[in-house]
Amino acid sequence: MNNKFFRFSTIALTAAVMAFSVSCKDDEEDPTLSVSPSTSAVVFKANGTSDAATTFTVTTNQKEWSVNVSPATQTWLTVTETGNTFTLTAGEAGTTAPPEVTLTVTAGKATSVSIKVTQQATPLYLNVTPSDPFIVVNAAGDEAVSGSLVYTVETNNPGGFVVTASQPWINRTLTPTGFSFTADPGQPLERTATITVTVGGGVEAGGLTVTLNVTQLAKFGEITADVLKNYQAPFNIVGEEPVWWFYSEDPSTDMGAYKIADWKTNTEGGKNGNVFKGAEGSEMDYIMSMSAWDADFYPGATITNGKLYQTFDLDAGNYSVSVVIHLYSYANSFLAVAVGEDLPNIADLEEQSLNYVLVPEFYAGPGNLDFEFSMNFTLTEKSTVSLGFVANCMDNEFFIKEIALFRED
Repeated sequence: MNNKFFRFSTIALTAAVMAFSVSCKDDEEDPTLSVSPSTSAVVFKANGTSDAATTFTVTTNQKEWSVNVSPATQTWLTVTETGNTFTLTAGEAGTTAPPEVTLTVTAGKATSVSIKVTQQATPLYLNVTPSDPFIVVNAAGDEAVSGSLVYTVETNNPGGFVVTASQPWINRTLTPTGFSFTADPGQPLERTATITVTVGGGVEAGGLTVTLNVTQLAKFGEITADVLKNYQAPFNIVGEEPVWWFYSEDPSTDMGAYKIADWKTNTEGGKNGNVFKGAEGSEMDYIMSMSAWDADFYPGATITNGKLYQTFDLDAGNYSVSVVIHLYSYANSFLAVAVGEDLPNIADLEEQSLNYVLVPEFYAGPGNLDFEFSMNFTLTEKSTVSLGFVANCMDNEFFIKEIALFRED
């Protein structure tokens, strides 16, 4: 009897404890956490402001809450907790956006709340002044006819700026506030180049580029060395084999002729050679010539419309050519200039050349070994021109010591 009562009491007590325990669990609240205003992302402008809310209120039934910042090593975002709020602040951004930050708000066993925070980069800027992108430089290369040779550069790029030029004749110098430039002395032809100022690797790399367009005026005065090749005695030859050779009793007075270097000839003009080899060390040694004689050692006794010339480009302008004859000239020959890559025949000079003059007949006398003559011509536009000699020779010849070319204006 007593044992039955004990077992009943134990069962009753256990049931009562279980009922009380279930009753207590029903009375507990679920853990809650909310952040207001509710958002999953905050974007700061480059200046540290944001169109979105940056102060948040935390509501939770847990004893404590906190804001965890990841990555912990970031430095651009500050989180300040006050009471049941936290506030986000950011300084001014650089030209590269800072890394994204994740905020995780936690409170006990409540479900956490995450907010992604980013900041826009400060836009790159590049100011080059003066701003006129077109510069004209004089032929000497040391003055600007229009535009400027000195520039100020302003940029917020941490790596500064880079100045490059498209042509080697542009000389750049960096200054504390920007850069300056000059050009090498000009050529007979007007020439152009660009100067490029870049930051951040240029446009293709997401940076910025400013381009300046430079035009250098053509030089004036003598332009011989800039345009012509092999233009004075001793003239250069092609190879070592002469076109013809005359042996004399004294080898030092042997004479002959070679093909000329850097000049064009047609078959007639080059068949007897165009560099005369006279007595060793004399002024007739390696001098330009065109000749034809009825002699056994000559390849041709006559030359008809023989041509000897060079071809090159010139800008529009007024030009003059000066030629120095040495010792004598008796050939029916002409100094001529024409547009294109060839010279006209003698019969066509009047219609097809820019200008032509008869090479004067000259025979040297005592103290008078050279004779100089000249010719002018005008180009109305940039052109390819040919300049040289057209001759008919039969038992005659001419010798040229030097050719010079000048731009008058």
